[in-house]
Amino acid sequence: MANKEIDRLFKAKISFHNELAKMSFEKKIEILVQLQRMANGIQAFSTKQKKRRQKIWEI
Repeated sequence: MANKEIDRLFKAKISFHNELAKMSFEKKIEILVQLQRMANGIQAFSTKQKKRRQKIWEI
């Protein structure tokens, strides 16, 4: 049973990477900027991090 779940996860991972490979470069950059914004939001709530915000790319 665990082997079937592992196989399913690996197939999903391969499928995910294939979909990423089909995306345009511009779309990948948009996703990256969105992730940067999310990381800044998370960092703002973290007391362990410096109070400095990371730069977000402007596109």
